Amino acid sequence: APGRHRTLDAAVRWSYELLDETQQRVFDRLSVFVGPFTIEAAEVVVAGDGAEGWEVLDGILALVDKSLVVADERATDSRYRLLETMRQFGHANLADAGVENLYRDHYADYYAEYVLSRRSQLRGSGDIAAATEIERELENIRVALRQSADDEASPRFEDLFCALYTLWNGRGRSSEGAAWAAELNRRPDLDPATRIHALDFAAAVMAQSNLAASEEMAQAAVDLSDSTGAAPPLTAISAMSLCAMRHGRTEGAIAGCDRIIALAADEPDLFVRGHALSTCYAVFAICGASDRLDDLQRDVTMLVEQLDNRYLEAMSLSGLATHVHVTEPDRAGEFLLRAYGLNDELGNQGGNIQTAMFLAFHELRAGDSVAAAHWARR
Repeated sequence: APGRHRTLDAAVRWSYELLDETQQRVFDRLSVFVGPFTIEAAEVVVAGDGAEGWEVLDGILALVDKSLVVADERATDSRYRLLETMRQFGHANLADAGVENLYRDHYADYYAEYVLSRRSQLRGSGDIAAATEIERELENIRVALRQSADDEASPRFEDLFCALYTLWNGRGRSSEGAAWAAELNRRPDLDPATRIHALDFAAAVMAQSNLAASEEMAQAAVDLSDSTGAAPPLTAISAMSLCAMRHGRTEGAIAGCDRIIALAADEPDLFVRGHALSTCYAVFAICGASDRLDDLQRDVTMLVEQLDNRYLEAMSLSGLATHVHVTEPDRAGEFLLRAYGLNDELGNQGGNIQTAMFLAFHELRAGDSVAAAHWARR
């Protein structure tokens, strides 16, 4: 193996020395990309200081011809990558030139902006398409997250964590989301409003697997809100209500939802408001507070229609199905199938466990044991 690596290093160096100066610059700078990249990304990250935008494109095509860059044209848009041996060689060249950090910053800035520019889609119409785009770039985005988490002079990590919330909670990545949420514990309070929202969403992500950690982060959001008045901690309170319900503290769960309803009008972000109120609906339904549901259903439905957000629609339908299953069993299948289809489209198979269970009950109640068995297997 050592002899093979020396042979590869020699081959890479020989191919590299055949490049002109601009192509060498392009190759070295491309080594900051951890995952596959597009021409658009490369032009933003690599261009400048001896490599103009058009030279980046020409350089990449020349590198592909010399087998120093691999092209994957099976995707909708052509994507490129460096083999790890090539990437390490280019990275060493950047370090030797003293510009490694400069191009790593360009790289992190590009992918942070890639996420943040899609925030309105992720919380509104087009969320499934936006989340799919982000998942394709996740290898690169993780580098931006890591660099932002380590930067204690900027609240960009909190912004990124909030923007990616539906990826963590809606596309089967709750374990990764929980790991990133834990980074908030060592982060300073740079921007109270942004940090409150980040702790809010962290509490919601943690509630999937660690109730104690969820309650701790939710309480931190509430305490910061109480001391600064920077933002209402709606999602944090909703996470606390869910935790209380799961611990069997019904009165505490309902009291938390009452507080959310009282504060909801103060939250300008309609996605945050809709998310918290949808949680309240599910808590009221499961805790038996049926008399509270009609007005809340109207408010949640209005927000879902206004935002046209598929994640929020799936969340609200799942909560609604819990109640309809009891009060209007004939209509339950309609809501349950719609919720299941949306969660499936979102990639949220974890969210479909409860929905499939209720569909099995629904079919059993209707006398179709074959269909019930089908959903039980799901």
